[in-house]
This record gives sequence, C-alpha cells and structure tokens, in this order.
Amino acid sequence: EGREILGDRKGVFEVRYHNGPIMSPMGVKGLEAFRPLAIFRSEVARYDPQKGTMVNTPAIIAGEYGKGRVLSISPHPESSAKLHALVANGIRWAGQR
Repeated sequence: EGREILGDRKGVFEVRYHNGPIMSPMGVKGLEAFRPLAIFRSEVARYDPQKGTMVNTPAIIAGEYGKGRVLSISPHPESSAKLHALVANGIRWAGQR
C-alpha cells in the first residue's frame, strides 16, 4: 500500500531522521488503526532510552479520521530532492477525500 500512495520506490532508501516520533498503535477504543506505509530498517539513537526502539517500526503511517485522511511521516523526506515526489504523492492522497 505504501507504493500505491507514495509512489513506486523500490527497496531500501536513506532518508534524513532528526528525532521524529517512533510510532505504535495506541489501542484507543473508537480510534481506527493506522496502516504502515514505510518501515525503519536501521536505528538512530541519541539517548540510551531510545536504543532498540526504532528498527521495524513504522516510518510513515496512513489512516482515516472523521471524514478525512491522515498521513504522518516521522523522518524528513522533504530534505532530499530525490524524495520530493514521495511527499507530494502523500499530500495528494491525504487531500482526496
């Protein structure tokens, strides 16, 4: 689903990360589950409590809330010209509802 929304970018790619959120389900009743679109495959840990919390967690998630769509991106693809299409595709998807 990540490729359908963000574009057909194959394989692992590097993206700038600067202590964005590590996302996980909240388990709140009535709140729909999000869908992971991209996954962290490596870790950046500046502080000991962060170590071991990042790998295999969602880097980009999507979902619905109310009458709209939600897209949350933890790293910073906007920092790389090569990833601008990913950001634009995500914005287009979120605005379609």
